[in-house]
Amino acid sequence: MDYLNNIKEYTVSELNHSIKKIMEGNFNFLKVKGEISQIKKHNSGHIYLTLKDHEEIISCVCWRTNVRSLKSIPSEGQNVEITGKVSVYSPQSKYQIIIDKMEDEGEGTILKRLEILKKKLLEEGLFEKKYKINLPLIPKKIGVITSESGAVFRDIVHRIENRFPTNLILFPVNVQGRECVSQIINMLEIIEESEFGLDLIILARGGGSIEDLMPFNDEMLVRKIYKFQIPIISAIGHETDTTLCDFVSDLRAPTPTAAAEFAVPVKEEYDFKLRQISLNLIKLIRRKLVFQQKDLNNISFQLITPNAIIEKNYQTLDLIEIKLKNFSIFIFKAKQAKLKIFSDYLKFYDFKNKFLLIFEKIKNINLLSLITEKTELYKFKINEKKKLLDSLSYKKVLRRGFSVVRKKNKIIKDSTVIDKGDIVSIEFSDNKIDAKKI
Repeated sequence: MDYLNNIKEYTVSELNHSIKKIMEGNFNFLKVKGEISQIKKHNSGHIYLTLKDHEEIISCVCWRTNVRSLKSIPSEGQNVEITGKVSVYSPQSKYQIIIDKMEDEGEGTILKRLEILKKKLLEEGLFEKKYKINLPLIPKKIGVITSESGAVFRDIVHRIENRFPTNLILFPVNVQGRECVSQIINMLEIIEESEFGLDLIILARGGGSIEDLMPFNDEMLVRKIYKFQIPIISAIGHETDTTLCDFVSDLRAPTPTAAAEFAVPVKEEYDFKLRQISLNLIKLIRRKLVFQQKDLNNISFQLITPNAIIEKNYQTLDLIEIKLKNFSIFIFKAKQAKLKIFSDYLKFYDFKNKFLLIFEKIKNINLLSLITEKTELYKFKINEKKKLLDSLSYKKVLRRGFSVVRKKNKIIKDSTVIDKGDIVSIEFSDNKIDAKKI
């Protein structure tokens, strides 16, 4: 029994500290799977629980600083996989696991399978931006595919009514469970085959665990959304949740409320913009009209008025009349001079002899007939000129009831040139009178 004399002695504290050092030194971070039981949420924010399998249990604690990073708060009976470090609480001679990370048991396998499917669909191009359909600016009718019993639809209705009221149609489906996928696909097919006249669809549900959101990672549902011809906004879970439906939809919203905000604009903002556009358009039209009026005035100054054309023709007629009169006088005087010369010639010589001599010379020429013919020709031309002059004369216009007003022998074209007290001459077809402006 001598070996008992060489046994090292410990105090309780020393032994506990030694055990703590050995255990914590030999076990680094590790993963443990089991079922949660005896969970307690302390006022300090720490969570204490027991992890068990079919035979044994082990105590666990998750400090308040790590609770915030958990995807969801653990619950009684939940199967989880925890990542943490073995620690010893020496005051109670108790060892436990300090939880650093917690996931649902099998979540890692689900995520791996989901990543493989995501990569496959990505390579096929289902998530490419060029296949996305642009959302209508102001949809007249929106379909909402979600649960009729949850608060999601009420939140969407409330938000749209506050922003831009429009027609909403609820297409109720289960948003979790085995029938979720088939119900959503069937509802999309009903929308395709019916004439609802939808401009936009919101596919929405509230938050949940990865298992709750798995229907929205279904390949058949993703492909159905990809081929759908009406734009779809996906609002699945909370902002941190992401599903394959989010990638294939035409727009992803972080929450159902945000989906309603993406779906419709704020009516008051558009009313304000429309008023601004209307005011700017009115200003532009007015400015354009001012410029057009200036151009019209410039063009009108360059146009020749009908009165100016008539007065110019009157002047031309007057000139023709004067020329005709002068030409008639000239012809008359020329003939008169020739006649005088002929008369003087007859007087200078013996009228009889010379006449006989001349008659002999011109007996073959009918001089009288020639003179008569020429005279008649000149008379005819003069009459024609007179008729032309008469037809073009402004006096013919006077005979139709018009009159010509002159001031100091100048034709008056505008009443503004006559001042008070001025005397003007008014010519009628048969007479002229003088008038004074009072």
